[in-house]
Amino acid sequence: MARGALHNIGNAITPIGVKLINLRRELKQAPLAEMTMAGAELADPTTPAERRTDLARFAELAGAELASLVERTTDELETIRAQVDHVQMILADQRRFAKAQRTIEPLVLHRLITETAELLPEELLARMRIEIDESVASLGRVAATRVALQQVISNLLINAAEAIAAGGQDREPGLLRITADPADPNQPQLAHVRFTDNGQGIPAEALPRLFERGFTSKARGSGIGLHWCANTMAAMGGRTFATSAGPGRGACVHLLLPLTDQHESFTEATA
Repeated sequence: MARGALHNIGNAITPIGVKLINLRRELKQAPLAEMTMAGAELADPTTPAERRTDLARFAELAGAELASLVERTTDELETIRAQVDHVQMILADQRRFAKAQRTIEPLVLHRLITETAELLPEELLARMRIEIDESVASLGRVAATRVALQQVISNLLINAAEAIAAGGQDREPGLLRITADPADPNQPQLAHVRFTDNGQGIPAEALPRLFERGFTSKARGSGIGLHWCANTMAAMGGRTFATSAGPGRGACVHLLLPLTDQHESFTEATA
């Protein structure tokens, strides 16, 4: 599980690094040197009146640009703060897992999916549209460990985006559709959640091994993410499996999650 936690931390840290690089680039492009020079010219009593008018207009436009930059930077820093908090929660969850102290609690699934998607890199989300069906919102609360389930969802969203990108640029726009319903009449206590993408699909021979430790169909894959997801789902009393009509025809990852009407929390058995 430790390698799985490191894999999840890597997923969470990536968008932080991207945002910091973008912020640095934007800040370096701010017209600070030009504003300093304009200020010096305005302070010079020998500067002609016409030049002063131009400099004042420049200072006004540059000031508006800086104000906009500060606003954007503030928003981005707030997003980074939330992503750092998320990394800290993953670490805390791993410590609780090591001590067999993870807490199962009732969770609103569609809200958790939305919150998870907001933490992913923007360029990754740009590859696909995430459509959360009303059936997810109408689903009863699921019983799970918040951070652990969030990491399962994060892995599935990232995998779907990568599968869509690997499917090629001449295909239909990327779409990940998430639906849910009771697992089956014989197991009404379980929710069946489907993450269906229109990506590159999965060969039939790969499906039985998809959640095995070390197995990956990606050129740079680690074979850790989905294996960790399967173990984590089992530890929370659920299950995961995948289906696909084959290469080029998309895939669906299925999560079976316990439903609960209870509002109290209890400790997950991780031993």
